Amino acid sequence: ANITDVRVGTHAEYDRVVFEFADGLPEITLGRATPPFTHDASGMPIEVDGSSFLRLTMRGGTKQTVDNTSSYDGPTDFDPGFLTLVDLVEGGDFEAQSTWYLGLANEACARVIQLTEDGAPRLVIDVEH
Repeated sequence: ANITDVRVGTHAEYDRVVFEFADGLPEITLGRATPPFTHDASGMPIEVDGSSFLRLTMRGGTKQTVDNTSSYDGPTDFDPGFLTLVDLVEGGDFEAQSTWYLGLANEACARVIQLTEDGAPRLVIDVEH
């Protein structure tokens, strides 16, 4: 599943992160994380704003295509400054696995929605206010 778009938005009761894919959805893991954070391939430090953090791992979800090109050339460090979601940073895209960190203003409940109808496959993460 190739990442084709990443976007963030805010709504009345939650902030939202959307990953859009070509060719299906990856296997995902979303869980609490504790700094310090490092880039998957290089081990270089990554700064993520916030006081609570989530790590999203997408196995089989990558920007790298079979042609060694990128399916997504957009931002990899978002600073939305929303009520709950204050940062979204890519932590790596290596060996067909992507890692992203969500920086939150406080510890919040999150829900994951996988959408496969009405357009491209999407992975949606909502964090409540």
